[in-house]
Amino acid sequence: MAKTYIDENGYRRFWDSGKLVSHWVAEQSLGRPLKKHEVVHHKNRNKLDNSWDNLWVCKNQAEHDRIHEFDRIRFGARASYQGFRYRLY
Repeated sequence: MAKTYIDENGYRRFWDSGKLVSHWVAEQSLGRPLKKHEVVHHKNRNKLDNSWDNLWVCKNQAEHDRIHEFDRIRFGARASYQGFRYRLY
C-alpha cells in the first residue's frame, strides 16, 4: 500500500506524487482521469473518509459551492464545512 500523509488542509495525499487520495479513488471508480474542472466533494465533510460512497464528483467549482451553500442554509455554516455527526445522503 502506498504511503500517505495529511496535508496542511486536512486532506490525505500520496507521498510519492502528492496526489489527493480522494481524487485517486474517484478516478478508479469512474474508470477515467478527472477532468480539469471537476471537483471531488466529501458528502459527510470528513476529509479523511475517501470511500467511494462518500465522494461526489462535481462538474465544476460552482456546483461544489452550491452544495456547501445549500448545507449552510439548511444546517448552519459549521455543519456545511466541518462535517456532520450522521450521514445526510
